[in-house]
Amino acid sequence: MQALVENKVWTEAELMALPDDGRKYELVEGEIVGGNTGIEHEYIGARLINSFQLCPEAQARHRLWLKRRLLDEVRQSPFA
Repeated sequence: MQALVENKVWTEAELMALPDDGRKYELVEGEIVGGNTGIEHEYIGARLINSFQLCPEAQARHRLWLKRRLLDEVRQSPFA
């Protein structure tokens, strides 16, 4: 015997009433869908970072930040 499962159509109010479990959910056409934080998300983030690195001003600021951070690490080193 096969059980029939009725697809529930969720409302925005029901979604907002769910307890916070630390995950991100979206309501798509009445269906609750877990937020995408997988490999595709990471790939898009990497592409954004790479596009920022193409900007000369961003590169200069990043180099300055990196130099300051490395100097701070050297100053805090027990061998300095």
